[in-house]
Amino acid sequence: MAVPSQRLIKLVAEAVGDASCVVALGGGADSAVLLASTVAAIGANRTRAVFVAHGLETSPLLEIAATAITARCGVPLDVRRAPVEEGPNLEARARDARYAALAVAVHQGELLLTGHTQDDQAETVIMRLAQGAGATGLAGIPATREGIVRPFLAVSRADLRDEADAIRLPYVDDPANADDRFTRSRTRASVMPILESSYGDETKSNLARSSELLRVDDAYLDELAAGITVRVDGARAFVPAAAIATLPPPVAARVVRRAMKSIASPGFRGTSRDVSSVVAAATEGGTIQLGSGWLA
Repeated sequence: MAVPSQRLIKLVAEAVGDASCVVALGGGADSAVLLASTVAAIGANRTRAVFVAHGLETSPLLEIAATAITARCGVPLDVRRAPVEEGPNLEARARDARYAALAVAVHQGELLLTGHTQDDQAETVIMRLAQGAGATGLAGIPATREGIVRPFLAVSRADLRDEADAIRLPYVDDPANADDRFTRSRTRASVMPILESSYGDETKSNLARSSELLRVDDAYLDELAAGITVRVDGARAFVPAAAIATLPPPVAARVVRRAMKSIASPGFRGTSRDVSSVVAAATEGGTIQLGSGWLA
């Protein structure tokens, strides 16, 4: 098998070091090149691939491609079944099911690698901006977090496709990527071309750079917020009111969000309005009703 470019191999090698790796293989060009690059960087004996089958219409096509890609790269394929029913919020439900299945598939000491690209990063920033996200959301997709590594966040989707064609990897295009039911598909097909026609070919890299700059700011604010103790007692979380009332607003908000996450139910994690209400309760005193029956 022809090997990918040294640039891609180096990106993987620098990202994973001495660790063994599991590549999340979706059957498309991005993850196919990631698998080939990982094998070239650390060897087939330290590389595995996992394909998550959701039982959707396109799943058999993608599984066939994933099987062919792993055969070409000389690594085993672990197929995990994580059925997702058609219906509302399919995109998010499939993503959650996929990451849950991948988490189980990864062995202790292994890193999970995903083939997210610079295009994915730019699309994420645009979608989160439209949702009113703050610095944490606009920081986009992290390159590393909790054992997940994304070596190709600075590489365009087009470059990876060209690489896959050059080394003749047997990938397929997922028809779901063109399904206009999904927000990301609509963003990719409609919003990004308009932005690029106005701001040029550097639009995606500029958006990715903005996310990186915000990630640095976000990490600093998180570090400041981590200095405030949050105590959890069952379904209650306690934060020092004096600190919340006197901290700079971005830091206070992060402390409150951390407290909310510590006691959140699956259906409710607290809204921006709830965060503001908790800060108001700390500043002004009294009791304030939050969402989902919570009280501050």
